[in-house]
Amino acid sequence: SYAFTSKNQFTDIWHRTFKLGMGVDDSDSYARPNTNPASASYNPQGVSKYRTDQMQITWQNDFRLPIGMLTLAYDRLEQDVNSRSNVKTKFNKERNNDSYLAAYVAQLDQHAIQLSLREDHNTQYGNNTTGGIGYGYHITPEWRVSANYGKAYKAPTFNQLYFPNFGDPSLSPEKSDNVEANVKYTAQKVKAGLTIFENKIRDLIANAGPATTGCTLGGFCPINVGKVEILGATVEGGWNIADNLSLSGNITVQSPRNEDSNQLLVRRGNRYGTLHLEHTWGDLQWGSEVTGASTRYNDTNNTKAMSGYMLVNLTANYKLSPEWKIEARANNILDKNYILAYTGNTATAVPYNTAGSNLFVGLRYDMKH
Repeated sequence: SYAFTSKNQFTDIWHRTFKLGMGVDDSDSYARPNTNPASASYNPQGVSKYRTDQMQITWQNDFRLPIGMLTLAYDRLEQDVNSRSNVKTKFNKERNNDSYLAAYVAQLDQHAIQLSLREDHNTQYGNNTTGGIGYGYHITPEWRVSANYGKAYKAPTFNQLYFPNFGDPSLSPEKSDNVEANVKYTAQKVKAGLTIFENKIRDLIANAGPATTGCTLGGFCPINVGKVEILGATVEGGWNIADNLSLSGNITVQSPRNEDSNQLLVRRGNRYGTLHLEHTWGDLQWGSEVTGASTRYNDTNNTKAMSGYMLVNLTANYKLSPEWKIEARANNILDKNYILAYTGNTATAVPYNTAGSNLFVGLRYDMKH
């Protein structure tokens, strides 16, 4: 894949960004040959092929107005897929999506507003209109309250539709309405925030379905869940203990449920969060973090439980020069056993392996202008 970006400041009030990107995903999968011509999965070579080609163009224009910023944008996405699961199951599809966006943001004294409207013309799923509105108010220089509403739409990916032995061509797009309200406090050494959110999703796409004639990965096949409500709150904060030492973290408490069954969504818990400590000493920066999640379930009926877990990780980087940096990350340093998914939902199903203690070291180069 590759991408090209051009940014131009035509006038004092007009800035344009043009992006062109192209990518190819080409893969072959090998399995035991099926030499029975009467079988629906007849594949005498045992080879499944999958290739997608994608081209995306984005043309964005930002206009600085006497009050606020107006953005007008056009985006075109062209996608082609050639998928062959076996001799009898083949797809050669293409789709295009043209989207038109108008957005306006403004800050006037203590008031902030945000408006957006987007129209998508999709050759596979038709026309869809989405958008959002938001308002914020600075009570004091430190305290800010805001509220936002957004309407969203997401088409299934070509992988979810056509990937060999996995995709489901009958999937419908996701549509959602999202509301959130938050209060934030920001001072020189301390910051904190509380966000309350409610997301109502129709036809949520989840990789949690049973095996079908087109998908052999039972428990991971893409399905439309139906009506979903995710209601919850996130608390986040940070403390600059010293000039070179900081502590930050967040925790989310939520109820991600299928409204029809009142069960938790597959592999989604009620609680998760992180805690991060970071210290800087000259050109050396190191930190430690703790991440965790509560009990989740591997099945839609919430009978196959996966216990909550907590992991401890370490990070470090050393600046060799303004451009070069050595980075290191040690994950799960206590070598904890934890479960993210089972191979199935029967009593004999076993968990998929998760990573024990592991270490990554890298060298990064950042070009300076």
